[in-house]
Amino acid sequence: MRSAGSFWYRLLLLVYPRSFRRKWGADVVQFLVEQRRERRYDAGRYGKLLFLKDVMADGLASSWRLRDTRRDIKRWWRKDGSG
Repeated sequence: MRSAGSFWYRLLLLVYPRSFRRKWGADVVQFLVEQRRERRYDAGRYGKLLFLKDVMADGLASSWRLRDTRRDIKRWWRKDGSG
């Protein structure tokens, strides 16, 4: 049975490249479900906010590193017409 939060974790995975989601998506969701049970995130509203902050910060930073930013920048540069 899926956790109620797993929907949101799968939604967060959309910031990752498709190849990463296909290979690691289920493992990432399972990890987040287990991580949410950690004691530091079990402190009521504060724990939920701390978990959200940590997951969002890590997810955005990790996904950015996984993408080929040079390719994306070159593509944007060409679309802009400046390069």
